[in-house]
Amino acid sequence: MEKYSRKSVILIKDMHSEGWKSMDRYADNLYHALSGQSNPAEDYSFSLFTAEKSGFIRPFRPLLKLIPGAATYANDLYFSRFIKFPFLAQKFSRGSGLVHVLDHSYAHVLNWIKKPLKVVTCHDLHPLFFETDPRILKLFRKSLLGMFKADLAISDSRANRKDMVEKLGIPEDKIRVIPLGVDAGKFCRREDPVEIARLRKTLDLPEGKILLHVGNSLPYKNLEIVIKALGKLVKIRSERINFLKIGRFTGAQKALAAELGVEDRLAEITDPSDSDLAGLYSLADLLVQPSLKEGFGFTVLEALACGTPVLVSRGTSLTEIAGKVGSGVDGQDLDEVVQKIYELLFNYNFLIHPTREQMRHQAEKFTWKRTAEETLRVYSELLTIR
Repeated sequence: MEKYSRKSVILIKDMHSEGWKSMDRYADNLYHALSGQSNPAEDYSFSLFTAEKSGFIRPFRPLLKLIPGAATYANDLYFSRFIKFPFLAQKFSRGSGLVHVLDHSYAHVLNWIKKPLKVVTCHDLHPLFFETDPRILKLFRKSLLGMFKADLAISDSRANRKDMVEKLGIPEDKIRVIPLGVDAGKFCRREDPVEIARLRKTLDLPEGKILLHVGNSLPYKNLEIVIKALGKLVKIRSERINFLKIGRFTGAQKALAAELGVEDRLAEITDPSDSDLAGLYSLADLLVQPSLKEGFGFTVLEALACGTPVLVSRGTSLTEIAGKVGSGVDGQDLDEVVQKIYELLFNYNFLIHPTREQMRHQAEKFTWKRTAEETLRVYSELLTIR
């Protein structure tokens, strides 16, 4: 008979080859923070599991494509995600008392795990609102079904918990809201003029005011409203304003900028180091994050930690993070977005607007230590009632 260690916790991390940096950040920081919890009375042990995709399916692709229902798996990544990875995770978790899947996109793993207690973290449900590819949406829903195998679910924000209740029908009393954290050692204001000048030169940054966006360019990020606002701002202000993207604009977004005559105001930087990213937050005049949906929003937290003003959409999780120091707008009201960007770029006054110290103080409320402590309470809650 298989023996179980009640306080042996297995954390299930996505395959690194997915390329989901925010998920890697959550998994790694939570694991290290949990492992650093020094309370002998609790007597927990933590292990982090992941695996990489396998290429052995390649010779069998032609055959799989002929089998009804198997065509989906005639791809190394999907085969590894939905078959190889769950199989290995199930073997790795034997003997553990609790399994925590750290990303809802891997919730299907819970279908393979029978005996231990189960927890899953749901970060967002964006595809249910914005995805138009039926194949991707089908696979996403397939993963989400595993969430119903969990004894408890964790959400990064109250806004996402609301989506989980309304879109998935998960009872609110089975969801615990636990905000994520920021590494204050990495993300802090860079004020050395020599370092800032080096960064500008190294990354070939344009002169003038800088609107900054960090993240992908998918529809829910709502970058088009910023480009349209930029098109209006250049007509009412002669001082140069640039829109700097950490990542890539889409072809459609570049075409929109060209149509509005501001294509020369767009700039892109891909994959900067955390140190350079902190520098970019520090030299930016404003972080613009008018997302229509967000599960949490690391970028707002990182910008505040660097003392940079943030513009966020009201009614999203971003307002939970930014609190009173963030500037909220209706992300679909162009006139309001233009007015608020203008105010924050050209009429910023620390007597009436948040100071850098107030921004940093808001960011300091979100630590990985706090995330770990609240996650540990979820584990204890389950183990106590069982």
